[in-house]
Amino acid sequence: MKIKKKYSIGNKRTIWRLIPSGEKLLIEERDEGNKQVYFSCIEIESGKCILKDYQLDEKFWVGVESFEKDKIFFHGYIKPDMPGHIGITVYDLTANHILWNRDNAVFLFLYENEVFAFLQKFESREFFSFDAETGEPLKNYGENTEEINSIREKLLNEQYDKFKNYHFPEPYFAGKLPPGIQEKIERLKENVILSGEIDYVNYNNSLLLSFHSVRDDGKLDNIFRIIEIEGGKIIFEYMVNSGISSYIPDTFFIKDNLLFLIKDKIELMVYSLI
Repeated sequence: MKIKKKYSIGNKRTIWRLIPSGEKLLIEERDEGNKQVYFSCIEIESGKCILKDYQLDEKFWVGVESFEKDKIFFHGYIKPDMPGHIGITVYDLTANHILWNRDNAVFLFLYENEVFAFLQKFESREFFSFDAETGEPLKNYGENTEEINSIREKLLNEQYDKFKNYHFPEPYFAGKLPPGIQEKIERLKENVILSGEIDYVNYNNSLLLSFHSVRDDGKLDNIFRIIEIEGGKIIFEYMVNSGISSYIPDTFFIKDNLLFLIKDKIELMVYSLI
């Protein structure tokens, strides 16, 4: 395998989330000091910018529920610093404007161009579906959780196709992998003092690893490494985070033959794996 850098994106803000949809990638960046959140979107293959630094009227207490078919489904929060979501605002990338919003509805999921949501009552929830394009109500399910859960189950069963071209890292556990592959990972422990989990992807006869080594000063270095399974040659190594105090998960993933690597939590680097 050979690795070649294609492009990088970074605005010196914390990359909070990466949300893929088809051939596009939504990037959520947060400036926590100034309490600002920005949303950008790129074409995955080329890195071409489709949307840059988009903000809603609420500049910080807002997040993304879903990104599907060029529509971004935003939510607000019931209270600052509290996890409860409320409100649905739908932005259309193609039209470049907000399509509709429902201030009191709480997003559940999107299925076949219907937004499923609920209104919180004093001791119960009332379920609805809305047209994803217009926000017009389609059906009132009342308190029928059984029907809502049945539709959600259909959605979950179809999620595999959506991400079949992706490879996301998983934590390594001894005994889970074939002996030849396991040996390559276990060998790490002979040369460095590790902290936390080793995250790995087995891809195209290579192992892609993210691990944290303990430095002499007690801080951690987060290292990304690609090792050939046949022979154990290290073909790529990169210091993803240096001098950190705690384990950082989810620093890389693969789509098709593209590697996405997050450096210092503020820069997205994309490589071709050939």
